[in-house]
Amino acid sequence: MSYQPRTTDKYVKIKKTADKAPENEIRIRAIPRIGRYIAYAATLLLEKKMDKIIIKASGNAAKSACQIAEILRHRILGLHQQNHLKTTPVIDEYEPKEEGLETVVVERKLAVLEIHLSLNEDVLDSKAVGYQAPLPKEEVQAEELKTLLEGRQKREGDEDRPRGSSIP
Repeated sequence: MSYQPRTTDKYVKIKKTADKAPENEIRIRAIPRIGRYIAYAATLLLEKKMDKIIIKASGNAAKSACQIAEILRHRILGLHQQNHLKTTPVIDEYEPKEEGLETVVVERKLAVLEIHLSLNEDVLDSKAVGYQAPLPKEEVQAEELKTLLEGRQKREGDEDRPRGSSIP
């Protein structure tokens, strides 16, 4: 039996450059460590005093986005949340490996979870579907967030080093 080449063997996907996200937008990737995302989001809200931040995720990263938002709500007093589910068109282009074939363009729709967080109640629509009011004061543990941010500030001057390497 001989090898029959598949159509996918004749094409290679064209890599696209990612567009730069606005400063108040955090795009979550499907990685298990969420501590940096939490610290960055808290920095944007508390230190840079942004009116609103947007956490975006799709696919397996949606779980991490939900965890990040819930941790922030339990650490920052007065944090309003509004969730949106959207679809975004994604266009993939494939160029042929051999002559005589044309470039193939595939358009698909990607489901995206957007979580809007704000300390200002006027920024988010409190009557919209997906709105969550701030948690009661007794359910928020603000002290732990302060410790998290202090740890981040100590590391900012450090260079990235491989995992497991010792601190000089």
